[in-house]
Amino acid sequence: IVCTDYQKNKSLTEPANAGLPTINGSPLFFPNGNNRYYACELSITFTDDTIDICPGSFKILRKWKLIDWCSNPGQINEQYPKLSIYYQIIKVVDEVDPLLYCPTTSLVRDTLGMDYYKCSATYYLPIPEDIPVNSIPDPNKVYIIGECSSWEYRVRYVPAVSPDDCTPDGSYGRVLGDWKSPTDPGFVISDLPSGCNWFYYEVVDACGNRTECAYDIEVIDDLAPTAVCDEHTSLTLNLDGQGKIYAETFDDGSFDNCGIDSFAVRRMDKGGPCGWNNPNFSSFVEFCCADAGSTILVEFLVVDKSGNSSTCMVSVVVNDKEPPVLKAP
Repeated sequence: IVCTDYQKNKSLTEPANAGLPTINGSPLFFPNGNNRYYACELSITFTDDTIDICPGSFKILRKWKLIDWCSNPGQINEQYPKLSIYYQIIKVVDEVDPLLYCPTTSLVRDTLGMDYYKCSATYYLPIPEDIPVNSIPDPNKVYIIGECSSWEYRVRYVPAVSPDDCTPDGSYGRVLGDWKSPTDPGFVISDLPSGCNWFYYEVVDACGNRTECAYDIEVIDDLAPTAVCDEHTSLTLNLDGQGKIYAETFDDGSFDNCGIDSFAVRRMDKGGPCGWNNPNFSSFVEFCCADAGSTILVEFLVVDKSGNSSTCMVSVVVNDKEPPVLKAP
């Protein structure tokens, strides 16, 4: 008897299901209550001794006693009434590997954001949960389905081949710790790099059956850089009445957890006083004679290597320090 079937129906070990004595294949004994069976002048009883194998598995040694009240007492050496003893062994066994469910990544891969100020992530691995057969309440969790006995689990971490290749790197892997029960605190792993990271759950039950499943989680940089810029700066126009400031000039210590990719800048007035209409960011910002004596607000943009961005504002005071040139008529 498979232990999962026994858990659903404890009567499977009862004689009506586990088997009644027969003669030449024909049942002769019929239930009469109190574990006693009668037919004609025959009576039968049984007693059970239970032998534990492992949690969820056991053997029942069923001892049947048959009394024949019709035996001939006149025969030499004939016991009257005649007593016969038969043994039946019933096994309830857990010989099947645990049914282990891991989140599927075939359609949508779960993602994990990075820790602040670090180009890596910390992951609190889910603890497997016991659930009945044919019940997956949350596809993003790990489940033990319909297990008969107690069990333990451990997790092995395997990185991907590269940030651009999600294939697990078979040349490397490490077990995160000793075996845990479902009541223990879960595993925690830190410093997970960007890209795919694989986790292999291994479960062994109290009867020695074991199985494994795996899933991956993608670590992404979802943290915007911190833009730090000069609050005020000044510019002196050249002899042609023009001026240009490159974006990196405005930087005053901007930083990002995984590194800065680029700087950019733009005028908040789109260059209207100069007759321009440019709302886009560029590697530099320009000024003209019409800006002289004015304070122009510019937006400084910082972009990291994952495309995250942030901005800050700078006030640019535009000066025209070139003296006027007089020409005689």
